[in-house]
Amino acid sequence: MDMTNMSEFKNEEFDIVIDKATFDALMVAEENVWEPSENCIKQADSFLGETSRILKKNGYFLSISFAQTHFRTKYLMNSIEEFQVSPYKSLKGFCEKYSWNLSFKSIGGFEGSLDTFFYVMKKCDSE
Repeated sequence: MDMTNMSEFKNEEFDIVIDKATFDALMVAEENVWEPSENCIKQADSFLGETSRILKKNGYFLSISFAQTHFRTKYLMNSIEEFQVSPYKSLKGFCEKYSWNLSFKSIGGFEGSLDTFFYVMKKCDSE
């Protein structure tokens, strides 16, 4: 199934959605991580919109990724314009478009190695 169009699933069908590098695979087409293409932004928005749509209220979207927080959170918070404003800033909190609260943490990293990041989105009505 196309992750940007999960029409076979009903609205609010799942308590939890787990992503292990699926979002990373979608971002492979991103030629410049600092200035994402319109196509990359559109695909990310479609994936995240569909994920939000199929997630029940109080459900969780869990994403495990190598993508650093200052890159990934701009998509998860629907704030792509932040690449121009604050390129190294990581975002968290409530995202109105996807109706979720975003938090994250670094996991499994060792000094001098690349970290893995764990993004947690809880679907809710507001902050």
